[in-house]
Amino acid sequence: MAVVVGQYVGITALTAVGLAFSAAAGSLPERYVSLLGIAPVAIGVYRLVRRAVLEIEQASAATGVLTVMSVTVANGGDNLGVYIPLFAQQGLRNALVFAAVFAAMTGAWCLVSYSLVRHPTLGAPIRRFGPPLLPWVLIVIGLNILSGFVR
Repeated sequence: MAVVVGQYVGITALTAVGLAFSAAAGSLPERYVSLLGIAPVAIGVYRLVRRAVLEIEQASAATGVLTVMSVTVANGGDNLGVYIPLFAQQGLRNALVFAAVFAAMTGAWCLVSYSLVRHPTLGAPIRRFGPPLLPWVLIVIGLNILSGFVR
């Protein structure tokens, strides 16, 4: 239960920071807000070049909410590079819809993750190939955001 609560607290913190910074970015012309897409591309390229492999934390019975929240924020700090330009382009109302979807999906992903980690066949390949794919996902997201500058 502490893992799920910690995930929610961490995602809430990241979303709140993203919303706050997107409000500041909202004062820029929309075309220039798209330039914020450089951040996820840069993060993706950085991770690709360094071949960073994310460690998967094994939650134990002693793991507390604060520990899980800290790991979520530390590993999800790069999410801000995506959240800020995305929220800035969408406006407050749509950004709050995204936040509600994040909350719902956090619960769904916790359930799916729990099931996959326990799966005897799928667990090992997911842990092996997931982290190397992350940089490519970030690059695609960043290029999608940058496409707003080109239009």
